[in-house]
Amino acid sequence: MSTNYKKVRLKIRLTVEEKTKLEYDAALCGLTQSEYLRQICLGKRPRPKQPPEFWEDYRPRSRQEQWAPQAKD
Repeated sequence: MSTNYKKVRLKIRLTVEEKTKLEYDAALCGLTQSEYLRQICLGKRPRPKQPPEFWEDYRPRSRQEQWAPQAKD
């Protein structure tokens, strides 16, 4: 099955506030503005990426730690 994907250029007009929001939201998700809009058009909801500080403190827990009983104070 052959699929022919043609890319077309889309020009839109935005207010300064709308453009600022688009730039901010796309950057927050780690996406280009084009990819951000593409995902929205496909019905997806792009999610913000976690900041690097989140991953510095993140440590996957071992299975034993996950199921160990919590100490009660």
